[in-house]
Amino acid sequence: VSGHLNANRNQEALGLIERTLEAHPQGHRLQLGRAIALARLGRAPEARHALMQLPDRDRAGGKVQGLLRELEALC
Repeated sequence: VSGHLNANRNQEALGLIERTLEAHPQGHRLQLGRAIALARLGRAPEARHALMQLPDRDRAGGKVQGLLRELEALC
């Protein structure tokens, strides 16, 4: 998945992530990857919602907070 995101193949990454999340809904790193892919695809409200589903401890990180600020500016 990270290879797809790093190569900016966001639609492919999103498909892989969503299929994996069906089996592992608590995959917090996957949820972050999903938010990144959604944001890159111009789906800011969905990306923000994905980030808000993360537990507080994961949402507190600098990377997540920065992405949330950017998404809030777009929503």
